[in-house]
Amino acid sequence: MILKSIQIKNYRSIEEISFDIIPLSDNTFTYGLIGVNEAGKSTILKALALKDGLKDEKGNPLPLKNDFKDRLKSIEIEYSYSLEEDEANQYKELLKSQETPIDTKDVDIKDIKLVIGFNYANPSQSEIKLEIINITDDYENKSAAQELIKESILNKAHKTIFWTAEDRYLISQPIDLDQFASTPDDISVPLKNCFALAGIIGQDAIKARVDLAKESTEREQLKTELSDKVSEHINTAWPKHPIKVTFDISDGLINFHVHDIGTKGKAKTADQRSDGFKQFVSFLLTVSAQNRNNELSNSILLLDEPETHLHPQAQEDLLKELVKITRSGRNNIVFFATHSNYMIDKDDLSRNYKIFKNPNKETKKEKTEKKQFEKKASTYASVTYDVFEISSTDYHNELYDHLRAVYGDENNKDAVGIKEFDNGYFVQVKKLEQEYPLKKGDKKITLPTYIRNCIHYPSNRGKDFNTKLVDSIKLLRSYYEK
Repeated sequence: MILKSIQIKNYRSIEEISFDIIPLSDNTFTYGLIGVNEAGKSTILKALALKDGLKDEKGNPLPLKNDFKDRLKSIEIEYSYSLEEDEANQYKELLKSQETPIDTKDVDIKDIKLVIGFNYANPSQSEIKLEIINITDDYENKSAAQELIKESILNKAHKTIFWTAEDRYLISQPIDLDQFASTPDDISVPLKNCFALAGIIGQDAIKARVDLAKESTEREQLKTELSDKVSEHINTAWPKHPIKVTFDISDGLINFHVHDIGTKGKAKTADQRSDGFKQFVSFLLTVSAQNRNNELSNSILLLDEPETHLHPQAQEDLLKELVKITRSGRNNIVFFATHSNYMIDKDDLSRNYKIFKNPNKETKKEKTEKKQFEKKASTYASVTYDVFEISSTDYHNELYDHLRAVYGDENNKDAVGIKEFDNGYFVQVKKLEQEYPLKKGDKKITLPTYIRNCIHYPSNRGKDFNTKLVDSIKLLRSYYEK
């Protein structure tokens, strides 16, 4: 099944919002939700997590009572899928094989919609509905057909994973190897993933290696394999922060130590490292490792501000890892929320959605909306201004040069000088005053041209340059948008 779109209705600040699941220029499905605090980014992620349950840190389901935007309506998450031809034919055969066969001769079941709904009267119980899009209501077996294939479609649908950095995703304390070998998932997911990185996959294989490790040479071999493979995985994802991971095994316990390459400091346990290190490594030893081990598939991975505590370079490395997860060909999709401009993909700006709130004209209440940036029409400078109102000299140059080029085209000129543009466009057309010096003590020019010259000749800048830059960008944007 191919997921075509997801739609959210009536959840918190969301009246209705949808996302088309289409491949980006690098054929990946990693999408960034960017915006200021309280814009609704986390709300979108939590809504997407409802299919498989939104839980607290202890794994308990979170109540939905206060999450209905309109209590008279259901919260609904709609997944629109397109079936492959062989899948559609299999379902047709299933319908025809019933005790009372269902005629599928002229029935098109390629496009379907899976709806996960919650009612205010009983929010703890989800209601699952399936709609076959191209079957009309006058088809007498529509309800029966939808009910028969619903459970199968639900099982094939993407599972949702809301990932957060937690202590249980680190190896910060010694772990009893025999207990771990008995129930790896219950004792330590990251240690299980470390074994998998070393090619030791599954409980039986883990138990066999742990039993062998009771002999000293086998113990040393296991430590070496784990150390080499885990170090390689972390250093590949985080190349600017080279480390060496070692595993200590003694008295039936295994521990995880980290050494910084090129320094003389002693090794540390994971919980002795910085918050940024713990944040990134917990991701690398869970989701990233599972992806590398080919265990992560058919999933919608949701991450809320995963860049927290990370320095700018590490944030860019994290973005690469998130993109890599959906490049694997295993039908994974990633949505991450951020308010960091370092998590904006500069190579494909269409990866990024601006999330913002607008007042509803009827109710006057704010509702969450989105805007996807265009790959060709958008620039990094324009996106950071649009989302975070970061006024940059690059953005001023882009706006100024664009308006200058348009003015030249309209006047059939291949090139327009700065002074000519200032007089012809800003003064004659936009009626701006020439009240700023072209150079110190020289002829007067308008604010946009003054800022343009200060950018190119920094020695001309006054103390109020940054304030004037903000004012000039607002002016240029007002002209650009018209």
